[in-house]
Amino acid sequence: RPWKVYGEGPTQVAEGSFNDINTRPYTPEDFRFTTRGDVLYAIELGWPSKREAVIQSIKTAVAGERPVRSIELIGYGGKVQFEQKDDGLHVQLPGEAPGKFAYVFKINFAGSK
Repeated sequence: RPWKVYGEGPTQVAEGSFNDINTRPYTPEDFRFTTRGDVLYAIELGWPSKREAVIQSIKTAVAGERPVRSIELIGYGGKVQFEQKDDGLHVQLPGEAPGKFAYVFKINFAGSK
């Protein structure tokens, strides 16, 4: 199911058929969002070299935004550290990416089941 925004990031995708050749590569600032129940899944479309992901759509300053309770990086067995700030959700990443193409964060908010 869709979330309140479909995604964020600088990469613009051309609409219509056969526009793949005109699309720039995705960056670590590009995220797409989907939900299942009370869980938000944030898909990061590039792995950042600085080992920190910042999801700007999940800020403490957004009216009515619930605090993040926990984050899991799918495919990574360790614990993920995070901090929700006024400029976004800052997630500390492991040294190596758990995959090749996209990285999925399972985000649970306070007050969710």
